[in-house]
Amino acid sequence: MNISIVIPAYNEENALISTFIEVDNYLKKNEKFDKYEIILVDDGSTDKTYKIMKNIAVSYPNVAILRFEKNEGVGAALFAGFKKSKFENIYWLPADNQVPIIEFDKLIDYINDYDIIIARRKNRADNVIRKFFSKFYQMIINLFFGLGVNDINATKLIKRSVIENLNCKVKSGFFDAELLIRAKNRNYKIIEVEVSHQQRCADKQKGASFKTIINIFIDLFYNIYLLKKEFYNEKIESQKSENET
Repeated sequence: MNISIVIPAYNEENALISTFIEVDNYLKKNEKFDKYEIILVDDGSTDKTYKIMKNIAVSYPNVAILRFEKNEGVGAALFAGFKKSKFENIYWLPADNQVPIIEFDKLIDYINDYDIIIARRKNRADNVIRKFFSKFYQMIINLFFGLGVNDINATKLIKRSVIENLNCKVKSGFFDAELLIRAKNRNYKIIEVEVSHQQRCADKQKGASFKTIINIFIDLFYNIYLLKKEFYNEKIESQKSENET
């Protein structure tokens, strides 16, 4: 099995090295992998994240690095990593190591039967505020699109061909939701597999400030509107085509 690992990072100078070493050691020692690559994407960090990535790439030939001059969002970082990837099987995970790479073992068995395998976080090691808004966020998406997914923003194992066929457009944190919504709309097979979740391996957790939460929900409803409009227009066009024939 060949695998591309994509790790997006934004100001993760304190976590990136330990996460990378753990991932590389796991891949190197695992006989299931014939070939592998690790793609590190710096999403416009203002700390030493990119410098650390460059130092890693010098010592590890199977590592590729990408950099945005400014913060573009996790969706943009992942898209860049996908585009750079060489292999059909792609797995992405956060640079803070909250989902240990060893949990990947639980996903591999489903690779031949499913198109998207979601690493559902069991007993999330996040603060109460983050968990509350995450549940609320997912409830809204499931309400509008009937996804039936419990952990929309979890890490995922997915085929490169699926990503290319879905033609996702969103570059923000709504990326995961758009990917799953489009996949469901095209009848791709999706499964959730429970994995362990741990505290960040360095400094405090990000993404739970009031301003950030407000922006996330503005982005959420805006993209729900765009997707609903797109799907409605597609339905109308399909009905027109059927009537003409």
